[in-house]
Amino acid sequence: MNPPDGTDRGVLRLLTGNPEPSPVDRDAAWARLTAEIEAAARPVRQPRRRLVVAAAAVVIAALVAVAVMVRPGGPTPAEAALGELARATRALAPEDLPVGSYTYSLTESVQLTGGAVSPDGPVIAYLLPVTTEAWWRGDTARIATSVGTPVFFDPALESAYYAAGLDAEDRVGTTTTDVVTGVTNRLDPADWSTDPETLRLQLEREVAVPAATGAPVEPMLLELVEGLLAPDLRAPPALRAALLDVVASLPVDVLADRNTVVVTLDGTDEALGRTRASLTFDARGHLLESVLVAVDGVPDAGIPAGTAVERLVQGPPAIVAAPGLRP
Repeated sequence: MNPPDGTDRGVLRLLTGNPEPSPVDRDAAWARLTAEIEAAARPVRQPRRRLVVAAAAVVIAALVAVAVMVRPGGPTPAEAALGELARATRALAPEDLPVGSYTYSLTESVQLTGGAVSPDGPVIAYLLPVTTEAWWRGDTARIATSVGTPVFFDPALESAYYAAGLDAEDRVGTTTTDVVTGVTNRLDPADWSTDPETLRLQLEREVAVPAATGAPVEPMLLELVEGLLAPDLRAPPALRAALLDVVASLPVDVLADRNTVVVTLDGTDEALGRTRASLTFDARGHLLESVLVAVDGVPDAGIPAGTAVERLVQGPPAIVAAPGLRP
């Protein structure tokens, strides 16, 4: 694990009392924190999406859901609900991006973050909300990132956070706009098959290295599906449908109503223990929300059971004529 560089909001970052610590100090302190986290099973999360800038989204709408029943000898709940959704999605016509236009996406996230007020100070775990608006065209994007007010699990640590000025380090209450060009590390929908069986093999190959260490495969596959369904990537209907078919092949539970399908997958995490991941799809196969819950919490970090340590809400991609415009 490398020490954070300030651009990755998704990992637990080590923050010192000195606003400009030296690289040597940062490396030494980060090594200590990493060792403590691994020993105490404190959470260190890597970004779940392959984006240059962390994306995230919005207030969560309530979902009225009913369980999909399994008929004896019939399809599983996932196959019934997601199969129907996949068929409807596959029948949609692809939406072309007009020449000169931009793909607009709005996302809001809340993600478990953390830091320390000094090399010898306690680890402070908190949830950091971030709203991102992005305008993409090709390998260039204008990205506006707004950081909200952190949510803490301990009032004393909240006071220590603000006393140490860590809110300034996190840029709490600010909006920054960046223009990035020449982006090469994004997932490319064109690289992935629209045949569900072939796509499943591709996804499994992608996670083969971490899976070889004994990490559970299914949660990693679900995360990769989430990454491919990022709105700025504009996955076409055929690929969205194939991804839904792959999700249906995993050991997921399903809730559904007329407009949404929610799948959940229980797993384990080295730092978080038992987890429950959820993805919510709309009637067109777009990913609306993803949530990762620490089922038992992380007592050593003061994180209660059932805490959503990652939450991402996003709208379907929209087309606008210029960066800065909204649909």
